[in-house]
Amino acid sequence: MTAPGQEGGPSDVNATGADERAARWQKENAEAIACYNDYIEKNGLPLDEFRMF
Repeated sequence: MTAPGQEGGPSDVNATGADERAARWQKENAEAIACYNDYIEKNGLPLDEFRMF
């Protein structure tokens, strides 16, 4: 039995699944992310005028 975090351990399977889900999510939402980024470039961050830093 291997400890979590070691090669072949249970966390490797979970990390691979999470990586695949993250990649799929990014691909499925790429258009929306690009639109939001364009909006931010043109209009700035929402509520930016209230930021204290």
